[in-house]
Amino acid sequence: MISYALSMIPPWRQVLRHAATLLAPQGSLWVVDFGDQAGLPQWFRAMLFRWLDWFHVAPRLDLGRELAMLAEAVDLELRSDDLYRGYAVLARLERRHPPPPPQAWESQGEGRGGRS
Repeated sequence: MISYALSMIPPWRQVLRHAATLLAPQGSLWVVDFGDQAGLPQWFRAMLFRWLDWFHVAPRLDLGRELAMLAEAVDLELRSDDLYRGYAVLARLERRHPPPPPQAWESQGEGRGGRS
């Protein structure tokens, strides 16, 4: 579970990618964080973003897109919902199959019957 932390971590995309590599077979990663506030009044959105900025919190407006790209790239199932008219995003990435072997194994010749 990553709860309202990605908005405070500068290399947040790397954090998501790394967390996805740690999933066990049929494991899941839940993410909840600030959304784009799209369904809320503009004055509220501006006020909230200003207030969050005072605490060095930056809502990741492209979180949904990044989750979708990650799910596609590493063969995860994504379920995602915008909550409270965009105030928050709740997502679950789930591994459907055992993870593929690391690329490093392939380069060491494991696919050819052992190490080279």
